[in-house]
This record gives sequence, structure tokens and C-alpha cells, in this order.
Amino acid sequence: MGSTSLEQQYRRAIISGAIASFDVNVTKDEIESEVILDLGGKEIDMLALLGLEKNCTFTEFVKRWCERISLEQLEKPRPLINYKKFRERLIALFEAGKYNRGTEYWTTKEIGEELYLRESIILTKDDESGDIKALVILRDFTTSRIREEEEKKRELERNAYIDQLTGGDNYIKFKENLHDQGTPGYIVSMDLRAFRIINSVCGIQKSNGILRIIHETLKAMLDKNDFIGHINADHFVFFLSNLNEISEENADKLRRTIGRITDSLSFISIDFDIPQLVPYFGIAFWTPDEKVEFAYSKTVTAKHKVKESRDKNYAFFSQDDTERLSHEKSIEEAFKDAISNNLFEIWYQPKYNPETTTLVGAEALVRWKKNGSEYTMPGEFIPLFERNGMIKILDEYVFRAVCEQQKKWLDEKIDIVPVSINLSRGSLYYRNIASQYKYIAEKIGIDPNYVPLEITESATVDNIDIKSIAESFHKEGFPLQMDDFGTGYSSLASLNTMHFDTLKLDKSLIDYIGNYSGDRLLEHTIALAKELGMHVTAEGVENMQQVEFLQNLRCDSIQGFYYSKPLSAENFKKSLLVSCVIESFEKIKSIEYYIKRFKTPGESSSLYELIVNITKNKLINVKGAQMWREEIKSPALGKEDISYTEEYEYVMKNVISPEYRDAYRAFVDRNSLLNSSFGKNEIRSFEYERMRNGKKAKMRMTMHLFKMHTSDDLWSYICVSDRTIQKKNILAPLNFTDMDSLTKIFSRSYAFELISYEVEEARKEGKKRILMLADIDDFKKCNAAFGYKFGDEILEETAHRIKDFFKKSITARVGSDKFMILLDEEESDSKPIKMLTEEFKKRIGRTFYKNGETVKITVTVAARYVPDEKKSIEAILSDLNLSTFAR
Repeated sequence: MGSTSLEQQYRRAIISGAIASFDVNVTKDEIESEVILDLGGKEIDMLALLGLEKNCTFTEFVKRWCERISLEQLEKPRPLINYKKFRERLIALFEAGKYNRGTEYWTTKEIGEELYLRESIILTKDDESGDIKALVILRDFTTSRIREEEEKKRELERNAYIDQLTGGDNYIKFKENLHDQGTPGYIVSMDLRAFRIINSVCGIQKSNGILRIIHETLKAMLDKNDFIGHINADHFVFFLSNLNEISEENADKLRRTIGRITDSLSFISIDFDIPQLVPYFGIAFWTPDEKVEFAYSKTVTAKHKVKESRDKNYAFFSQDDTERLSHEKSIEEAFKDAISNNLFEIWYQPKYNPETTTLVGAEALVRWKKNGSEYTMPGEFIPLFERNGMIKILDEYVFRAVCEQQKKWLDEKIDIVPVSINLSRGSLYYRNIASQYKYIAEKIGIDPNYVPLEITESATVDNIDIKSIAESFHKEGFPLQMDDFGTGYSSLASLNTMHFDTLKLDKSLIDYIGNYSGDRLLEHTIALAKELGMHVTAEGVENMQQVEFLQNLRCDSIQGFYYSKPLSAENFKKSLLVSCVIESFEKIKSIEYYIKRFKTPGESSSLYELIVNITKNKLINVKGAQMWREEIKSPALGKEDISYTEEYEYVMKNVISPEYRDAYRAFVDRNSLLNSSFGKNEIRSFEYERMRNGKKAKMRMTMHLFKMHTSDDLWSYICVSDRTIQKKNILAPLNFTDMDSLTKIFSRSYAFELISYEVEEARKEGKKRILMLADIDDFKKCNAAFGYKFGDEILEETAHRIKDFFKKSITARVGSDKFMILLDEEESDSKPIKMLTEEFKKRIGRTFYKNGETVKITVTVAARYVPDEKKSIEAILSDLNLSTFAR
């Protein structure tokens, strides 16, 4: 069979089922065949339809055809609309090795009917002429597209009307059902008392299962013409259509129905072995001329009357309740005016660090200013606005107001702190809310980190899509805080899936401090939150006992009347200013706390100690300032602001010996420090020479780089010591065979006896200790390259840093560059072994500058819990040694 015949078969196969196909010479811009549209047996000349001549160009055809495409529904418009460059695009595709392209679109009715077409263009090259050719194929996918769109529409309707927890109707569908049937009847809302207890006992999955069973039970007990809807959490609403008039007889029937529901829920409690399910009901009569929302609000009003009652668990809406509803209506009517005239004021509940008692944040609270100094508290209007949908407007108002206030303080050169804003559950159901809030923050000019968002724990349960909502806010840069934890429906395990940055412990949990069970609950909750990397804030803290307890549990921040009541913007500004002053006094103390973790015994004889904020380019403090003035003669000392870069440039030019200046500059350069991998508790050192007291002196500068938890600034603690003096004053070697003469830590033989004894004691007491073996990487190469004196210095400093990191450990040098460490009980239990090992490696690692070269010292560490019932200490050490060797 010839190749031409094969090509024809291939062509017939690829155009099978098409309603049109035609050939184009793309290079010459020519249409080489008829362009016929076959619509179910009805053939249409497309050129004539488009008002084109037979010899028109392909570009002209594309232009006219684009005019018949429904631009509103075009999925990939750019390649088609830019008809002038369409040929160029096809040629470029072919030359890039792409031989087909496709797109889909709707046509307009101008071609006779609306069609959804799939357009395919297959590109080839003519062997003889070298022209690029195209086969254009159009297929009709209208039927399948319509079916697909109808299915999408049905899916949207299902999502809009179906409650995702129960699988039944939601409140929106309940309202539509009520309007559609059009007959009067009783609306009943139902809640469950203290359902959070069931969540705490059973966990969220089982509790959700119980709610689904309750929903099915209600459905089974109602008539087929009645309706039921799930509002959220443990809130349900149903409509009784057969009781279509107000009468005592119907009221009695309703009471009996409520009694049967109450009994059924009691049986569910017994069957599933859970705490008692106790429902309470609010009842109101509805007529079709009344808004469903208004009738439902009547049931809520009635329900509140019996929430705490022990006599009965239901209440009818009565005329006495009309006044309350009238009051709520007046609130609704005044809302718009209050928004327009800025009658909602923002107050600030400060948050303090319990360790340092410094201001670290605040929560924004809204107050409605009525007459003069009179305020309406949130409890009066927030629940109402959540029911009627006004809450989204108020949430946005508060968010915008806080952003504007934060920006104003920034413009006044005040150091601000994050102010968190409550986001109501009603706002979470709106699409694109995260991007909307990001737009507001960007327009005002405030970093989202300074306006974190609080979402209540119960809202996270009600909204099944909370994970994607949290991700969208995180994507836009907003930190998220789970508010009121302990009042809602979450189990501790659910924290792992909700992706919040901060956990806010509700006052109801804090009030249990001093009670054994309450203390243990808080202890485990905070520990779990910390393990998950969450910041923990305690709300409602009122006394010193609570503060001390939370401080011992490493609670990050505290808000409550113990530190401060909510403050107006003016008074909170004063707190910010006071905080700035306090911070300037406390900063050195805070830094010194960090320095203690790095300082080695060899640095106690430093000539000068400098504290530097690398990020802000400030020299904060100089210890040994008098000697610094006498020897360095820096003109900057005594000034309020000392530039770090100006100071090290002065020292380099006026103090450092010329041959060391380039290396010194590289060591202290600010930009290099900020852009390097340093800054996470790194230690580096540099040796150089300078003239001191008329003689050339060998100096060492040790730089400790670190970040404090209170900010992201990079800090440096710099020690300068005279190595010439130190070497002359070294004490004679100790006369004890149990000490290593170089590192001044235990020798191998003595440490082995001591560790064997300690491990045996741990075995008797049933306790575990961690045994580590640390090996300095490439130590022999270091010795070979820089000499044994440099190697000795590395060993000395490594020993010092090990003792500093594990202060209570037994530490020994057990080989040329090997160290053995037995951690005490407290250190062994402080963190998981892997985490402890990684932190140890980072702390021991250090960078040196030697002869103008950078030398980075790292260690390989192997660790194991001891005692091991199956292995001796010798065998364990052998295993650890093999592990370090293998790495």
C-alpha cells in the first residue's frame, strides 16, 4: 500500500466526527480547500457565512471567525483574538517542535445557533516547497458541554443547599423550602446544652457522628411535609407544617413532639455511652407574609429564656418578647449610621510577655459609642449581627480601622506591636475574603504580620473548609490565631490539622488553675501546642498565681486584667511609648541572657566586649569602655548612636596591622553577615595582630551571632582578647591523671569509670540517660594545613562549648578529636534525642579565619539512650564510634 494511501487513511481517522476540516498554507497565508460546516446534515459554506471571497487569506478568515466567537465564554482568548499575529504564532510553534494546538470556545448565534467547538490545528511541513501547512479541525462538543455545565450548576446548588456535616438541608435550603410550600406553621429552633463536654470526652469525629444521628432522628420523627435544617455545630431548626394555626390544641401537640425528641436523644446517650444529650427549644409561629429570618430570630429569643432553666426545656415566643425584638430592630436600623459616622470605636486589650513583662501585642475590641461617654458592649450587638449578616461589614470596618491606626503610629515613628482582629464565622463564608483583606492592608500600607486574625474555635468546627481558608490567609501573609480555645468543640488532636500560628486559651481554662485536673489539662494543651510550633496566649489572667503557673509552662503571652484592662487608642499609644522606653533599658539585660548561653571560660578575660545590632547597624554597648577609649581612641564613643560600620572601619584603618586588614574587613563586614548563613546562634573567631602598649600583640576576636525570640534582628556579641597575655599566664598542667591536660575535661580512663557507675545507677532506678560521641570532622586535614597549635585551639574551644551546652553532663576527651558526653537526667529528658543532637551540632559548629582563609569546623555526632539491657557500655561506645566513622 502506498504512502499516499496511508496518509489519506490517517487523515480520515483524525477528522472522523468533525463538523468541519480544511487545509491552510500557513507560510503563504492561503486557504487551500473548501471550508464547509456540517451541522447535522445541513452544510454551510463558512466563507460565504462570514462574507468572504473564495480567494481570501487565512488571516482574513481568522479575523471574521473571531467575530463569531462569544468572547464572554472564550476560555483561551489570546491566540485567537490577536489575529494579526496568529500565523506568526503557528510558525513559531512549529519551529519550537510543537506540531498541534487546540482551544475550545462558544460561537455566537450569528452562525445559526450557539455551538461549543473544540478547535484543533495540526502543523506539518511540505517536503518539496518547505511551506508550513495546517489542517484545521472543528468538532462539536455542545451537548457534552451543556451536560457538563448543568452538572456544575447542580453541584453548586448542592454545595449551596446541602449541609456538609449532616448531608441534609442547610439553613438556606430550609428558608427556600419554607417559602415554596407557602403555608403557615411553627418554626422550632433546637440547641444542646454543654455539647462541648461531649466533644472533650469523645473527640471531634465521634461528636460529628452523634450530630448526624441527631439529624436523622429528627427527620424520622417529623412528618414528610415538615422541614429540617442544620444551622451549625449543635444548632438545628425545623418547621411543623401540619400545625398551621395558633391554638392551645396545636401547642399541646408541639409539646408532645418536643417530649418525644427529648426522650429519643436520651436513648441516643445511653446507646452510645456518652454524656446526657439535653436539648432546649425556642418556638415561634410563622406566616408566609413574614420574613423567615425574623421568625427564626423570634425562636432564638424564646430559646434564650430557657437555656439555663431546670423546670422546662422549651419556650414560646410571646408578646413580652416583642420589646426585645423591637430593640434589636432599632440596633439594626442604627448600624448603617454608626458605620458612616465612625461611632464604632476600637479599644485595645494589651498582651504581655510573662518573662519580661514587656508589651508584645494586643487584641482589638469594638465598642459602640452611643451618647457622650456611654458605650454599648459587643455582647449586645455581635450575636445579632452574626444572625442577620451585618457582621461582615463590621469585621471589615474593624480591620480597616486597626490598619489605619497602626499606620498612623508608624508615621509618628512609634514602634508598633501586632494587634489581632476577630474574624467572625459569618465572614468566613465569603469567597476571596483573604485577598480582600490583603488588598486593604496593602492600600493602607501595613504589613499583614501586624494585623493577625483571630478565628474562634467553634467557627473552625462549623466551617468544614477551614483548612483551605487558613491556607488562603497564610498565603496572603496573615498570621492566624485560634480564639477561645476550650469553649468550643475541638479535641486536642484537631490542632494538628487546623494550621494556626497561635493558640489562645479561653478564660474558662485559666480559671481552673489551682485545680489538679485543670492544671494537668493546661499543661498538656500548652505542651502539645508547643510541639506543633504554635505560640500560646492565655486570656483572662487576673492574679499572680495564674501568671506564675503559665510562666512555668512557657506560655508566650498573657492578656487580662492582671496586666491591663482594655485601653482606648490614646491610652494604648501611651503604653507603646512606655514600652519603647522600657525596652531600651531592658534590651541589654535581654541580650546578656542570650550571651550567657555562648560565653566560654576563655572569654572571661576579654579586654572588651561589644554588643551590636547588625540589622540596625548600631553598636549598643561596650564593656571595658575605658580601656577601649584609651587604646582604640574611637571618636564615636560617648555618642547616643554609634554606627557599627563606621566603628569597624575606624578600627581597621587605625588599629589593625596592615597585613590583616583585608581579612578583618571580610570577618566583620555587615552585609556579609546579613547575607550569610550565620545569625542562628553561630560562633566564629578571627586572629590578627596589632600594636598594643608599644608592642606587637596577637589578638583574638570572637563573634557570637544570634537572634532573640522578640524580633528577627541579627545581633552580635563580640569579645576581644589578647592571646599573647593568655598564653603567658596558662597554669601548669594539672597533676591529676583523671583530667585531660589540654582541654581541662575528664580523661578517657576516668570518664569511662564514672560513666559506667552513672549508667548502672540509672539502670537501678529505671531511668534513661543519653550517651553521645562527637567527632570533629576533617581534624587531621586542619592540623596538616594550619599546624598543631591551631588544632589545639580548636580542641580547647570545642571542649569549652560542649561544657557550656551541656552544663550538667560528664564530658571527656576520648581520642585525638573525639569527645564522649553523658547527659544528666534533666538534659536527657529535655527534648527528643534527634532534636537535641541537631541543636548540639549547630552550637558546636564554628567558623575560624586563619591566615586569611575561612575554616568551618563541624562535628559528627552519634547518640543513644543508656542503659541498654542487651549491650555493655563498651559495646555501645563501639557502635557509636562506628556510627561516627561511617558518617
